[in-house]
Amino acid sequence: MADVLGRKDGRGGLFPEHGVLIFDEAHKLPEAARQMYGIQLESVELERVAASVYRATANRPERMAAVALCEEMLEHNFALFEKVKNGAGMRYDHDCMEVVVTPSSRLSLKALSAVLKSLSALFMATGNRDRVYRCLVERLEQKREKLLLLFAPAEFICWLEQTGATACKLCALPSSLIPSYMKICGAGKGAAF
Repeated sequence: MADVLGRKDGRGGLFPEHGVLIFDEAHKLPEAARQMYGIQLESVELERVAASVYRATANRPERMAAVALCEEMLEHNFALFEKVKNGAGMRYDHDCMEVVVTPSSRLSLKALSAVLKSLSALFMATGNRDRVYRCLVERLEQKREKLLLLFAPAEFICWLEQTGATACKLCALPSSLIPSYMKICGAGKGAAF
């Protein structure tokens, strides 16, 4: 996949020009592509961030503001994933479904992104010298960046995967990779990955 992307970006490939490629363990190619170039956001990731925020703000003056923002973040996170699931037609008997970004899910994304930005600002303002707070700001910004990339339909192909009875994750691959990926895998139209 690095060869394909390198050629597309004009950097040249890793392999010499070829007519045929043979992949040993080709059944592992989809997962390798996802690990190298994909983005994933689990529905429970922000719950883990909230737990870290609760621990970090124990006995601190900014705790009440941080807890209120975390509650808002978790509400928006839940709403976003519900809208995405409904938009994809996801019921709990499907493993994987393409995501179509609706105006409603885009509004939830913007609201969630704004809350993540507010949480980052709170920690930057109150504890710029505190290592734990700097780590939290970094995590919050990474989650926010993931969200914005996942909902960039021109740049990424997104899908939803069920990971548990009610848990799921949003996944994405760069759209520039998809045609080559499909060609290499020999997948026809409508193939799922």
